Formats: sequence, C-alpha cells, structure tokens
Amino acid sequence: MRLKASQVHEFGWNQESSTSQSALINQAWSPDGLYLTSGSADPMIHIFDIRYNGSQPSQFIKAHKKRVFKAAWHTFILSNDEKQKIWKTVEKLLTDNQVEVREHAVAVLAGLMKGEDGELSKDFRERAYTEAMKLQKRRRHRSSSGGSSVASIHGRVLALAACVLSVPYDMPSWLPEHATLLARFVGEPSPVKSTVTKAVAEFRRTHADTWSVQKDSFSDEQLEVLVDTSSSSSYFA
Repeated sequence: MRLKASQVHEFGWNQESSTSQSALINQAWSPDGLYLTSGSADPMIHIFDIRYNGSQPSQFIKAHKKRVFKAAWHTFILSNDEKQKIWKTVEKLLTDNQVEVREHAVAVLAGLMKGEDGELSKDFRERAYTEAMKLQKRRRHRSSSGGSSVASIHGRVLALAACVLSVPYDMPSWLPEHATLLARFVGEPSPVKSTVTKAVAEFRRTHADTWSVQKDSFSDEQLEVLVDTSSSSSYFA
C-alpha cells in the first residue's frame, strides 16, 4: 500500500491537532512496508506502526532544529557481526591477484569508513598504518620483502590509501601521518607507485579549498615528503 502525501490522514490521524500542530510536508514508507514516517513544518518526525495503530504515531523523534523537509529509511540495518564479515571479505580483496580487484576494494573500504566512524574504522586504520610502517622500514634498510608477493605489498599500500581517501575535505588528527607514510612509497615500482600518485592527487584535490589552514596540521618534514610526491611542488609549500 502506498499513499500520496495528502492521504496520510486517511489513517484517521489529524496532525494539526496533535503535539506537532504543524502542516505535513512529506512521508516515507519503510522498505518492508510496515512503518510510515511523516515530516512536518516543525522539528518532529512521527513514526507509525500500521500493524497496530495507524491513527496515532508510535514514536516521536525530534530530528532537526527546524522543519523536516524529508525523512528516509535506511535500506540495510546490519548487526556488528554482519559488518565485520563484510569488512573482512572486502579487506581480503586488497591482496587479490588481479590489480583491478584490489583497486576496487580500496574504493569500497574508503566508503565503509565514511559510513562507519567507529571501532571497525579505527582498528583498520591502525592495522593499515602498522603494516605499512613495517614494510617501509624493510625498504629503508634495503632488506628483502621477506618473500611477500607483489599483491601483498601492494595491498598494504592500498589499505593506507583507503584510509586517506576515507576523509575527503576533513583533517582528523591521524591523517597527516597516514598521508605522509603513503607518500613515502612513491619510489616503489608500479602498481604501487601509481596507487600513491593517484591517492595523493585526490587528497590534494579534496583539500585544496582549505589547505591554507589544514597544512598547519603537518610538520615541515611531512610537507617535504608530500612535495616530493606531488607533480606541483608549490601546492604543499
């Protein structure tokens, strides 16, 4: 059952005479068709459970400071276990034999971190930094990769790139170290070098408008590393 906005009152609820006392602006059905939300000219969202009582809201939520122009339902609500399974599945793709698969996994992980700024994201960022740092130390001392495959080495750099790309426009406290460590891998052969140059270029693009302020979060040494990576050295100066 789907109703026009003007028909929500056919359930028998008069919004103007309720605690909201304001005009209806929009409505939205839940994906299973069992719940209905209504937004109005005040900050309230009303939720109806039509299985039991369609004439009165079962919940009231003060969602905004002003009127609610649109209320929408999330299509998927996942448990923590389900989130972890998805995360681990995508993370494994960072070491897939196909470069294209590994690169697509980066975009997915960056998206997951944008939508989940919690323990999963924090844990991944910390592990990505630690593993990349170990790899960088081995490279610095010109030791072997310990038998690691190209996909494994590339995967560690890709994980770091996913972290950097997960926060466009913002400058959280952990980002300068992650971005700088990523830039240090620019001397590696492809596909690692390509990953670094593309990620740093995207970092530069998304932070361009506020770089004059955000660059203060970097030390002089970190800025020098970014300069060596960028095709336009004056940008990071």
